[in-house]
Amino acid sequence: MSSPDGQRLCKRLALAGLATMVFSSAVMAQGGSPRGAAGRNCPPPVDHASIRSCVIKLNMLQLEDDRAYLVFGDSIVEAAMLRPVCGMTPVNAGFSGAAAQHLAYNMGFLPHRKFEAVVIALGVNNAVRRPSPDIEGFRKSYEAIVNEFGANESTVLVADIMPVEKGKEVGDTYFDNDLILQLNAEIEALANRYGITRIHLHDAFAQADDNSMRPGLTVDGVHLNADGYRIWRRTIAEAVSRKLKCDPTVSAR
Repeated sequence: MSSPDGQRLCKRLALAGLATMVFSSAVMAQGGSPRGAAGRNCPPPVDHASIRSCVIKLNMLQLEDDRAYLVFGDSIVEAAMLRPVCGMTPVNAGFSGAAAQHLAYNMGFLPHRKFEAVVIALGVNNAVRRPSPDIEGFRKSYEAIVNEFGANESTVLVADIMPVEKGKEVGDTYFDNDLILQLNAEIEALANRYGITRIHLHDAFAQADDNSMRPGLTVDGVHLNADGYRIWRRTIAEAVSRKLKCDPTVSAR
């Protein structure tokens, strides 16, 4: 795939799911269950989220033991080539285009099982430039996700939202770096309230002078390139290994 084609695809992935986010926000506001939509079995393959839910469930059926960790998030997660950490098999539960409201509402596909670690890495799709960002909806949905994984006695870690790059097609012209800081403050407050580990992804990627993404780490302003993913994976692996007190370089069997 050529670079322009790849950038156009990434832009479509970034735009996908915004209408669903609005719908899910309305359902959550009316007291809808975060486990409501996807059900226990593979849903009909009518859209990317439905197909992706089925694929993740099939991936999880292949786990041979409880030595697994899960990363839950948006297209940045979905595009990641996860590596074993501390001997744990990775499960990629990324949904392109999904915001916190969408992910909270569609958790029904996840089996009730304990992971040794769950990393929640989402939120950039909540930072789209708009007149009235729904910070309260983000807060409630993010907390619902934390509670859902915590109910399975998994060790939960929450990751900051990374900044976006200036001057790129899907960078700061589409996403708001100041809003990302506000959303990260909500994540920090939640982590402090629940006593869970926060992964400082924003600090790992931000320029010191203006809190934008350091140049050369994305393909389009928000989706990471190979160098960006090396930093992303290392930062997450180091945080998980510190929390679990294990060797991050040990491979899964």
